[in-house]
Amino acid sequence: MVAPTDQEDPVLAIDRDAGDVGRATLAAVGKQGVYNVGTGLETSVLELYAGLREVAGFGGDPAFAPPRAGELGRIALDCAEAGRVLGWRATVDLREGLSRTWAWAFQEVNAGSVGG
Repeated sequence: MVAPTDQEDPVLAIDRDAGDVGRATLAAVGKQGVYNVGTGLETSVLELYAGLREVAGFGGDPAFAPPRAGELGRIALDCAEAGRVLGWRATVDLREGLSRTWAWAFQEVNAGSVGG
């Protein structure tokens, strides 16, 4: 359950080419520091859920609840340091990332690797 106004900065990068998170991890090997990996863009929880429903081809209406204590209402990561130090930037957009992640998870569940 989510508050309908929550904003997130999702990075979904499970793909055969290591994806955005994999590329950032490889670029950081041997370097000191903490690097944000994200799009730098806010995406509402409702947009994220709608995207997941679209790529999955199913899903009910979202359930809403009041925000939990301490919950951030909005967040977008500043990934400038990852760009400066690692030469990294996000290359997979939200729709493509959701699609790749869904395909990977579907394959893993059907192979018995998870959940079964």
